[in-house]
Amino acid sequence: MEIYHNISVLIFLTMLFAYLNARFIKWPSTVGIMALSLISSILLVAFGYYTPWLSNEAKMLIAGINFKLVLLEIMLSFLLFAGVLVTYIIVIFSIIVQGLSVGRLARRLLPAPGKSEG
Repeated sequence: MEIYHNISVLIFLTMLFAYLNARFIKWPSTVGIMALSLISSILLVAFGYYTPWLSNEAKMLIAGINFKLVLLEIMLSFLLFAGVLVTYIIVIFSIIVQGLSVGRLARRLLPAPGKSEG
């Protein structure tokens, strides 16, 4: 299988685990998805012991992955983009919050235009 098929399978499994976590387990999303991934890996190893074809399919799937390509050229760019996006959103949000608080403070301390102090 090509790398995009493998990524599609991983995304589908992640969505399935996220749904099961949100519907039944109700743990924080990262903990629930990781726990379900760990459980499914243990089940895959256990069933692979009794059904050799399942174990062989999993081994072929993993052997078909070029980890250097996947990590350095695909995943790293997504992680860097996500990190920059989160930082950008936090900066924009803090600027908006600070601008609103400065505006409120200015309205309280400064007289309205056209009013004379007396």
